[in-house]
Amino acid sequence: MKKLTLSLIILTIIMNTIPSTAMDITVGANTWYSWWEMEPKDSPDKFEYDPAFLYGPAFAVKFNDDFSLNTVFLYGKYNCDYKVYFETAGWQTIPADVIRYDSDTSLSYRLSNYLKLFLGFKYTGYKFNS
Repeated sequence: MKKLTLSLIILTIIMNTIPSTAMDITVGANTWYSWWEMEPKDSPDKFEYDPAFLYGPAFAVKFNDDFSLNTVFLYGKYNCDYKVYFETAGWQTIPADVIRYDSDTSLSYRLSNYLKLFLGFKYTGYKFNS
C-alpha cells in the first residue's frame, strides 16, 4: 500500500509540472438553400434549376488558442430542365437531376485577438443525370 501511495504522489507531482491544454472538438450539421442560373457561353442552350437545400456535416477542431481546423461538406440534389435548340425541331426540353457537392476546409492561425490568418481549400462538383 505504501508503494502505491508513494507512486501516486510522485505521479501527481510530475503531472502538475507538465502544462496541459484542452482541445475543443465541435461536430454539427449545416444547411444552405441554394439556386443558380447557368448558361453556356457559346450556345443558346439553357439550364433551369429548381431551388433546393444543400445539407451535410460540419466539423471543427481547436488545437489550442492559436490553431484551428474547420471543414464543412454539403450535398444536394436539384431538378433541372435542359433546354436545347435544334435547327430542325426548335426548342426541346430534357429533364435531368443534378447532384451538387461542396466542400470547404480551412486551417487558421490567430495572430492577435482581432486578426486571424487562414489557408483554405474549396472543392465543388456537379453530376448531371438525365
